[in-house]
Amino acid sequence: MSKVFSFSFLFILIISPVFAEDRERPVAGRYSIIPKVGTDFTVGGTFLNSASVSDTITVGSDSITASLNSDSQDFDDVYDTPIIVGLNVNYGITDSTELLFGISYLTASAKTFEAATASVSGNFAGKAIDASAVINGKFDDYHELGFSIGARRFYNRYGAFSPYFSLEGGVKHTDDIELALSVSDTSITNISFYEDSWTPNFRLGGWLFIQY
Repeated sequence: MSKVFSFSFLFILIISPVFAEDRERPVAGRYSIIPKVGTDFTVGGTFLNSASVSDTITVGSDSITASLNSDSQDFDDVYDTPIIVGLNVNYGITDSTELLFGISYLTASAKTFEAATASVSGNFAGKAIDASAVINGKFDDYHELGFSIGARRFYNRYGAFSPYFSLEGGVKHTDDIELALSVSDTSITNISFYEDSWTPNFRLGGWLFIQY
């Protein structure tokens, strides 16, 4: 997994007050606690890089070339749409702006993808050879725990519909990821792909509050 920084856009919908009366919008000098649930879209970065390996064996008049080629894969190519849940503790600086202190958990189910194409071509014993096979891959499910701080600003603060945008930064912990490869009835499992680690994380978010 080559990307270090994750730039995401998060959409979340929360309806009506959650823990206290009129706490769906900030109030200067007061704290609020708001849960969140939604999805995450990664922008930029390649999850799996492309690769190409080829070798030719020549014996007398016989020549055989074997090659293995794989395309680069983005996160969306190898995982279903992520689900993210979390909790924010917020402090109102003004009636339109808050500081955010958050914890979140993101998970995504792995899906099978075409990891590589293996091919053999050439001549052997006077006969032409041309064969290929697709190697399928599947990663472990994706799990990520994040901690962040940031700020958000409301627009149309006193209207029935009051959207806001936020900017957050922090760190995230990603669990280790293993890869399984399979072709026909043969498979190789437990291939180490990514070791669990802590990395910086930045997030741009948008929410919409609806008041009855």
